[in-house]
Amino acid sequence: MSVHDSWIAVRDLPGEVLLDLLGLEETGKEDVAVCAADPYAWGRTETGWTVLYANFNGLAHPDNLRELSGHGTVLACDYQDQVDTLSGLMIAVRDGEALWKIDVVGDVLETEGTLPPEFGPIHDRLAVLDGTDPDTAYLWDIPIELGEALCGFNPFKSETPFRSLRPRKDSIWHRSLTLAEHLNYPEPPKSSSTGVLWDLGRIIFWWALGLGAFGAFLNWLDR
Repeated sequence: MSVHDSWIAVRDLPGEVLLDLLGLEETGKEDVAVCAADPYAWGRTETGWTVLYANFNGLAHPDNLRELSGHGTVLACDYQDQVDTLSGLMIAVRDGEALWKIDVVGDVLETEGTLPPEFGPIHDRLAVLDGTDPDTAYLWDIPIELGEALCGFNPFKSETPFRSLRPRKDSIWHRSLTLAEHLNYPEPPKSSSTGVLWDLGRIIFWWALGLGAFGAFLNWLDR
């Protein structure tokens, strides 16, 4: 099964503040991150980071993190495990500006900015494996392992319960995501036949009530 997911992590930011900033609301469902996201889920790591997980790709873009990054450094990660090409992207953003970036496509790695010290050991270990087994894209794990080292979150290992989220109808952030493969939630609910009949019945009731009141008023005038 192909995975096209992404996540955002902010340190020491309460979940309630995160939801308010992004216009999200809980649905009542709870599970591990990859299962709870519909399309989002949130949880807390043991190291104090608040994580927003999404079941689509593309959150790791500075424009999507601008408001959150005003509350501290934001980490964001995208990854795709397509059969033809594995790819991973990780960025750190503060005050709307990217501090560093890691971009992996297959066995090609590109970096920008001053990377955190945790990057070196992870890169060196996976580069050795990549050299001894060129048929496996080990470098794809760099963003995932780096995220675990920096904020304690790895979507393939985490058993922390995450709470499922959906965008509110007034969520400007969700509808203006840059480069994200998100669905156009929330869709307006379709009225069932029962709902339509109920609405029609209420209209007829109030119309008849108003008509009766008007007739009574005319009778009162004729007296």
